[in-house]
Amino acid sequence: MFKINPDAKHSFGHIGHEKTPIFVIDDLIENITDLSLTASKSIMSESHLSTGYPGKRSDINAAYKKTIMDYIYPIMLDVYKIPTSLSVNSDNACFSSLSKPENKLSPFQCIPHLDSTNRFYFAVMHYINEGDFGGTGFYRHSPTGYENITEKNVSNYDVKFYSLLDY
Repeated sequence: MFKINPDAKHSFGHIGHEKTPIFVIDDLIENITDLSLTASKSIMSESHLSTGYPGKRSDINAAYKKTIMDYIYPIMLDVYKIPTSLSVNSDNACFSSLSKPENKLSPFQCIPHLDSTNRFYFAVMHYINEGDFGGTGFYRHSPTGYENITEKNVSNYDVKFYSLLDY
């Protein structure tokens, strides 16, 4: 049902002072209209509200998830030097739709966040809507200069981060 586009465009590079490896794949899915239709027909809910996500989410289609993970896993092993003893876990895969108006966002929804301090935990974003919506941002925490929050520096980051918040 979902096929990888043989003409997908790969780009690899490094970002920031910490030279974080990154890869981008444009036009990954051959039949993006089918995927968009699948996403639009999925039952979206706000049951994830404890995560702070400002919109609706639904479970991702299993066939789509398998297609993507089978394709990107070898790339991730190479780019991020993941030990082959680790296995892929994509439990948090979901379709997401931003639906909360900007003026209704909480302060925590307006600042950059981190998903994990584990260096082998990744967020994979696949934008399936037509048009340019800005994509994903990468940030440097000004008080510490950190671009990657790790198990080694998270305590110092937390101290600086929470001291700057105005509750």
